[in-house]
Amino acid sequence: MFAALPRFALLPGTLALLTLSAWAQTTVIKGTVEDQDHQPLGGVPLRIERQDLRGVYPARSNSNGTFFYAGLPIGVFRVFCEADADSAVEVRTQVGDPAVVRLTCTLGGIRQPDQGDQYRGFGRGILDRVRADLDRVAGDVSSFSEDEMRRFNRVRDRIAEFQSAWEGGRFDREMLSEVIGGLNAIIERSRLRARERDDLAEDLGRLKELRERQDRSSDPGASRRALEGAFNEGLAAERANDYRAAIAAFHRALVIDPSQHVIWAHLAEAYTRVGSMAPAEDALAKAVQLKPQDGAYRNNYAIALAKSNKLEEAWTQLEEAARLDPANAGQYFYNLGAILVNLGHTPEAGRAFRRSIEANPGYAESHYQYGVWLMGQATVSPNGRVRGASRAREEFETYLRLAPNGPHAEQARQMLNTIDPY
Repeated sequence: MFAALPRFALLPGTLALLTLSAWAQTTVIKGTVEDQDHQPLGGVPLRIERQDLRGVYPARSNSNGTFFYAGLPIGVFRVFCEADADSAVEVRTQVGDPAVVRLTCTLGGIRQPDQGDQYRGFGRGILDRVRADLDRVAGDVSSFSEDEMRRFNRVRDRIAEFQSAWEGGRFDREMLSEVIGGLNAIIERSRLRARERDDLAEDLGRLKELRERQDRSSDPGASRRALEGAFNEGLAAERANDYRAAIAAFHRALVIDPSQHVIWAHLAEAYTRVGSMAPAEDALAKAVQLKPQDGAYRNNYAIALAKSNKLEEAWTQLEEAARLDPANAGQYFYNLGAILVNLGHTPEAGRAFRRSIEANPGYAESHYQYGVWLMGQATVSPNGRVRGASRAREEFETYLRLAPNGPHAEQARQMLNTIDPY
């Protein structure tokens, strides 16, 4: 009578995960885009092409003519405006200080957005909403004192003047500040019904946001500096193992520029460190969406999905990671196998180790772990010899050939000694 072989079974929580850090040793390129008269060019499509290894990273200058691209590998890059290849400059990145470039581009009919463009885009909806709310309140001001009525009318007149001036291309910050102060006084001192007070309070917040946004756009480097500051603060907190502070800093950076895939990846790592797997999974999904060709991001996303028991989705992501990055496919599948072992998904773990070997027959760790998995499927005779483990013997022998002094060499030899050769 043969018994099950518990002593070789894979034990949850005992297998280490060898991760490829998707954000380790990454660098930054930032810079400015100008026309031939040294005026900033906003909204210009850019290409960042890696020269030492193949890689293309699309970017775009913001309304102030600046750009910032984080998460690049160390290497040599060629940066240029898509519509003007002659604008190209070459730069070498390094860990630490960002590489800075200055592009001068000839773009034909592309023109720089002006204040009137900003009004028609972002500002008009806000101002129309505020004026509509003030007009509605004006329909019932019987409770207002004479001073309150005068203040109210002053705000209505000034916001109309401000809107007219901005439509013509002139943003009058002082006039907007006067409107904000007057509206705040109405909310605090006038006799308003609850709904009117709430509506006007929301309007006040919109006007403050409008002013702050304009203040940032008037300083070409303000948004970039704020983005870099928040990102670097998050990195420092991450290095200090203060992951909650890192989460807060990365969120601030993403408010400024949610298109930075490397910040989403760091955010996911910080969430993982504090055990918040749902937001970590969401952040990794965003990183994959922004940079779908990155195999390491998909590997990390697959691991997060597996931890949430979304095994089918995890396999989909990992197969794509292996296709995109075949050089690391063996480790990717090993990573999934390790997670599945730790979660108690033993059959799926064997599948992952087998795929790891198929992707990279020279990856020693997977041979050892697959051998252990196979031993867990075998049986043991009353005299202590293992039967049905011929494939496991092959895996342990392969491991010892690839890593004769590896960390599991002694265990592999011990297991070979227990396997019945017949």
